[in-house]
Amino acid sequence: MIRKSPFITFLALLYLSTFYTPISFAQEIHNRSFALPNGAKARIGNGRIRDVVYSKDGRQLVVASSVGVWVYDAVTHIPLRLMKWHTKSVKALAVDTKNNSILSVDDENTLYFMYLSNGSLYRYTIGAIASKVAISPTRDVFAVNGSDGVKLYHVHLRTEQTKFDLEKEQGQRSHIWDMAFSPNEPILAAAESSSKIALWNKDTGVFIQDLIGHGSDVKSVVFSPDGSTLISGSADKTIRLWDMATRQQKQMLSGDMERVNDVAINVFGSLIAAGCVDGSIHIWDVKTGKHDKTLVGHTGSVLAVTFNPHLPILASCSTDGTLQIWDISTGEKIHTFADNYGEFTSFTVSPDRNTIATPSEDKNIYLWDATTGAYQKTLNRENINEPLFETLNIAYNPNAKTIATRDYPSGISIWDLDSGKQKQLMDKDDVKSPILNWSPEGDILAIAGSENTLQLWDTEADGQSRTVNIPMGAVIDFAYGTDGQTAASVAENMTYYLWDVKTGEEKCVIHLNEAERVYDELLSPDGKTFAIAWTLADVHLYDVDTGEVKTVLNTDVYYISCIAFSPDGRLLAVGTTEGNVIVMDIGTNKVLHEFHVGIGGKKVHRVGFATDMETVVSLSGSGIMYLWDLAAR
Repeated sequence: MIRKSPFITFLALLYLSTFYTPISFAQEIHNRSFALPNGAKARIGNGRIRDVVYSKDGRQLVVASSVGVWVYDAVTHIPLRLMKWHTKSVKALAVDTKNNSILSVDDENTLYFMYLSNGSLYRYTIGAIASKVAISPTRDVFAVNGSDGVKLYHVHLRTEQTKFDLEKEQGQRSHIWDMAFSPNEPILAAAESSSKIALWNKDTGVFIQDLIGHGSDVKSVVFSPDGSTLISGSADKTIRLWDMATRQQKQMLSGDMERVNDVAINVFGSLIAAGCVDGSIHIWDVKTGKHDKTLVGHTGSVLAVTFNPHLPILASCSTDGTLQIWDISTGEKIHTFADNYGEFTSFTVSPDRNTIATPSEDKNIYLWDATTGAYQKTLNRENINEPLFETLNIAYNPNAKTIATRDYPSGISIWDLDSGKQKQLMDKDDVKSPILNWSPEGDILAIAGSENTLQLWDTEADGQSRTVNIPMGAVIDFAYGTDGQTAASVAENMTYYLWDVKTGEEKCVIHLNEAERVYDELLSPDGKTFAIAWTLADVHLYDVDTGEVKTVLNTDVYYISCIAFSPDGRLLAVGTTEGNVIVMDIGTNKVLHEFHVGIGGKKVHRVGFATDMETVVSLSGSGIMYLWDLAAR
């Protein structure tokens, strides 16, 4: 457990007793089940984190994620609300310094003003692809940025029409990483990919000048509280301070610091925080220009840093999926949010259907209770320095004592679940295929190899392998039947082959002449049925021995993305690109349940059954998982 600083605890109690008034919606929830979609009994993960800010009064911490905007109590860290007004992943936040409200912008280029006092909001549809948002201190305009420059909008005119498209010359625009409004002048500063900082008059839209000095992309800009100084952080590993009276650089902060993603300044203008790509946060003293301390704890790139305006604490978020709170005076981490904010890339259910294992973008593997979604354990990776590292798939061994992961480009790993230790089975894997299947005995692990081959690894014999040539094309899925010898492959002409793993002989050939594209396919648990999910609404079930169609399941939905058999082969779970999770009775060809994952990246990437078919698990494009209750009606 992380120990809280006594000084911070004292300040927090003083702050609560003096200033804090409970918000009306704060009593909504104090558990993990709030704001769940209909039919879901648990959520695993809070979505991929994008940005974090403190409210103007410092009482709330606001987090942008792929499932909406989370609001936390800034002192107790209890979740107060999940705002799900956005229909797409939320990318960026900005604080309205005139009122206690927050701006948020999403992947659908929709912006909301959210009043934290009562939860009311205003919606804007902006005509720009925005990755950041900023609001002027006078609250007359807000700015959004993207690859086509900066656009200014009237705050009080909810229209798609812009007030200004900011251009230096006709048609001359640059990619903008960040923006900031001066607190005492009508100036907007824009951090450019061209290593410049552009200054604009927000009232007239007239370009003022460029601030030149950085040697690479300027990633972040912020004004000092009195507006006399502009602070910029860059990929050139420096922070620069600019005198706004002379428009000249007056100081450069550099040293043992990596590329800077985000900079923040405290309310007194005395400290600067810089979040860097290596996961470190550097604190600088503005008056002396000296490096004060380094905050170390994130294992992924720091996306955002923000000072609390009333307490000596700093919040940070990272690609490692964590949201962390720091004591600025000591440099100690005083809180890490328990709910995973990373993006899960896959999942597997244990043989007894009671545990779910999920690899995350933070490179670790998490174990969860398949009934409640409660966290159980973390399998930690160490010394992973691959910048493009990704876990493509994960599979439980039938003995339930180990799991395997297929990691790109690191290879294949076997994990002992009791000790948490990792053994590398294959050191390097240049094939970006998710195929990863255990034999029924749990001694052979099958993966797709290069040049239309399947590799069968004997995990009991020091990782020895043999290679099987695949007929007519690369294997896109593989599953062992009851005899342990059945495989499936597909050719470019949309012909499916079922064949014997041991001999390489074909069992049957299935021609899909009418299929535009096949989204998913797999063998039933008994190895007797071959299922193919076509582009549109149907799932075709084939007899493995004859290659004949046994039945066609009509889902009445379009764009199927994944399917899964129940352990007894009676039910089929279907995921769609529109975020639907459907459970069908194969014998009656009827839909028993239909669920919807809600906002964020809606596409369902994987489905599976858990807890003796009482639960269906789904992984959506927002990187989170839902447990769906099949007992619900």
